[in-house]
Amino acid sequence: GRCLAVSDTVYRRYEGFGDVRCAFVENGSVLVEGVQGWQHYSALEGTTVAKTSVRPRTLRTVPTGFRNGLDAVLRGANGNTYLFKGTTCFDVRLNREYPLAEDWGRGRHTVVQDNRVDAAFVGLDGRTYVFSGDQFVVYKGTRVVDAEIDGEPRSVAEHWAGLTSVTLAYVRAGTTYVFERP
Repeated sequence: GRCLAVSDTVYRRYEGFGDVRCAFVENGSVLVEGVQGWQHYSALEGTTVAKTSVRPRTLRTVPTGFRNGLDAVLRGANGNTYLFKGTTCFDVRLNREYPLAEDWGRGRHTVVQDNRVDAAFVGLDGRTYVFSGDQFVVYKGTRVVDAEIDGEPRSVAEHWAGLTSVTLAYVRAGTTYVFERP
């Protein structure tokens, strides 16, 4: 529901975005996919944003699975367009789908990279929290073996009241306790 714009002008708040799942600029037009499908958004700087249904030109010749439900669209510095969906990428110029990690690097994930868990607990919400270094990951249930994490690795400092790491964590009598190294 929020749009962040990189600009050389003073900050401004843009209204009327609603449900935005993916957005990109095509030939100077802002195209947005939401619940209503792909739409062209009129001048974002105007007092109201008009929305009209559109079929993005960039997506007309790509496989059906990459015409909607995208996570991101990137027009690269090389002029090529890359479509991102889940763990795959589609290279428009090469007309080729491939695993995302094959070409696009990986984010920092201390549990995997350091092969270390500092602390873990099952929270009152039934989700499992696993801490390693300055990050933690969340699993949707109590099973973590062969389970996918819920979202991406997150910063301990941003989510746990300013702690920089967690070395001990547990739930006792309905209260969650988390501790960092002294």
